[in-house]
This record gives sequence, structure tokens and C-alpha cells, in this order.
Amino acid sequence: MAEKNTRSGRARDASLDAEARDLHRAMVELVRVYQLRDRQRVCYYDLSVTQCYALGELLSKGPLGLNALAGALALDKSTASRAVDSMEDKGYVKKLPDPEDARAIRIEVTARGRKIHERVLEDLYEETRELAADYDSKARRATTEFVERFTRKAAARFKSGRGGL
Repeated sequence: MAEKNTRSGRARDASLDAEARDLHRAMVELVRVYQLRDRQRVCYYDLSVTQCYALGELLSKGPLGLNALAGALALDKSTASRAVDSMEDKGYVKKLPDPEDARAIRIEVTARGRKIHERVLEDLYEETRELAADYDSKARRATTEFVERFTRKAAARFKSGRGGL
């Protein structure tokens, strides 16, 4: 007899339940390994993981205000401000007056910040290349597509406020 799922109103699929648990465990372990790897690898370049993500956001979106950067990184403003101050001290970003609000600033990546971010990414891409080399192209593409779609779906759920338990 199929058990009713109270969240969706659909009958539960036992194989989907088992696969969801397996997928969750695998993704939790992947995230854990990557977080540890990122902390170790990125710190080698005198960056925190937060600073590396901030550089990536600024490089992909262009100069941002502090509130926008904090929002993009899911950080509070004071944490984002400390990360920006540290990156400014290292010469990776510069603060510019916001042309639309004289009280605000915009943060822009410097040439030095762009170079360090590129070095970090190249190092991480090379490691990914080495790890993926044992799999055929079809498996790599299918995995990438799955992870991208799964991430978009999870992000949409999180942003909509439906991500809680």
C-alpha cells in the first residue's frame, strides 16, 4: 500500500525515498569535502572562501554596493564589510563612490584581485579536470547537467522561502 506524502499529496515512492536519502548523503559529503578543500586551497592564496566568493560575484556582476554584495553572498552587511575591508587592504578591491547615492560605496575588483581570482580558479579547474578524467565525456556532461538543474531547483526553493523543514 502506498503511503501518502503530506507535503505534496502524492503517494510515496519507496525507491525515490531510498534514492533521495542516498543522493542527500552523497551531496552532503561532496559539499563537506569541497568546503574543506576550498578552505585549504583558497587560504594558500591569502584569501578566505568568503573573499573568493565575493571576488567571483564582483567579477561576474561588475561593481556592487555593499548591501547587494552581502545579499548575493547570503551574508549580513557587517560580515561582508569585513571581507571587503580585508580585500581592500590586500589590494584586491577598491571602494568607489556610488554615483546614485553619495552615502554609499560600490566595490570594484582591481587587476590584482582579478589575477588572484583567476589563479585560484585555474588551480581548482585543474584539480576538477584530474578528478573527472576517469569518467567518459557522456557521464561528465550528464553529471554537470544534473548538478546544475538540481542547484537551480534548490536555489529557487530556498529563495521562495520553501526551503525550511
